[in-house]
Amino acid sequence: AVNDNANSSNSERLRKIVGSLSWRGRHSQAGFFPFTIRGHELQIKQVMGGEHETSRIMEDATTKDDEENKDATALCLVGYGTGATCWPASLVLCKYLERSWSDIIHNTNGRSVKTVIELGGGTGMVSLAAALLGAETVVCTDGSEDVVRLAEYNIAQHMHLIEHVEKGNNNTNSDSNVSVSACCYRWGESGVLLPSADLILVSDCVLPKIFPIAPLVDALDDLMGAKTLCIVSYEHRHFEEYHPRDKFIELAESKGLSVYVVPMIDHDHLYSAEDIEIWQVKRKANCS
Repeated sequence: AVNDNANSSNSERLRKIVGSLSWRGRHSQAGFFPFTIRGHELQIKQVMGGEHETSRIMEDATTKDDEENKDATALCLVGYGTGATCWPASLVLCKYLERSWSDIIHNTNGRSVKTVIELGGGTGMVSLAAALLGAETVVCTDGSEDVVRLAEYNIAQHMHLIEHVEKGNNNTNSDSNVSVSACCYRWGESGVLLPSADLILVSDCVLPKIFPIAPLVDALDDLMGAKTLCIVSYEHRHFEEYHPRDKFIELAESKGLSVYVVPMIDHDHLYSAEDIEIWQVKRKANCS
């Protein structure tokens, strides 16, 4: 019986690996990334090579005097950085939202997800998914002006789908008031007016080799109310100084935020991978 269980577990693991190979990286070098949410077909524009330019800039910075160095966050605001690609963790988050939207509604205000803010939104892929799933106001933010313009392009190209999205009452409203926009917001920055959010989405931004984790947690602390739910997709990449997930949880706990790692069984059955996690972040009671 023990051997049967072990064989079953290994077979399931192999199935997951083979399944992820069918979609992971399939369109990573294409000009447009195709995917489907609730039957809506989207084509997300990408800009190739942005992440390589960021790596070059950061390598150059390490050779300069300390006085001339800038922190990693500032460096990544040059050009597109990593924000112009639809990464696997973004697709995993989109498909998790699609699978779990009714549960997400239950975990926010119990009626509907009215307002969504995406941090580090890149191409706008996840924000568009949220709008098509029924969010009424979606604000896609990124720290790079170039990336914000890319997100604005993708939003504009899909507004015809968003304007006819089905609302929570299951009736298509041709005069929909759904609002989807993009703006520049650098984590923790003051003076940027963002709406009060029911749901905050973060995709593949826990990447300490490029982005310090603390400013992201500071931004969540600034933006999360007592009932706000934050959902983070995280692709594990080795970092010598610490485990990124552990550091995120440590910093979140220090702000009165709790982090729940969603079991793999609750991910989309096809669009999931062992090295990509989904976290739910909430404010602890009496910590708002």
